[in-house]
Amino acid sequence: MMPDFARGHVGWEFFFSGMIFVLSIVVALIVHPVLTSIAKRVTSNTKGTLDDRMVEALTVPLQVFALTQGVLLGLTNTTDLSQYQGTINAAWVISLVLNIAFAVNRVIGAFITW
Repeated sequence: MMPDFARGHVGWEFFFSGMIFVLSIVVALIVHPVLTSIAKRVTSNTKGTLDDRMVEALTVPLQVFALTQGVLLGLTNTTDLSQYQGTINAAWVISLVLNIAFAVNRVIGAFITW
């Protein structure tokens, strides 16, 4: 994902890592409304409201997941941070577990209010 001329040059690596992160934010902000509108259109054809509530409950955790993936991709492409790769991976796993717990919490809340 990193161009060959940028490998080993700290400034270029951080520039491309920042670009990957910014691109992940842009993709998350563009894809989120599109997927949400598609999911709402599909679920609007049903009589029940549970599927509508599930779409509402899962939109934010999916957007947070996309952003954390962008952070991970940006940080793992920087060779200057290779000594911290274990810490970066552990932080990503922790954020993934927290995001899953957040999603489960919102789904349970949707079930309770249904």
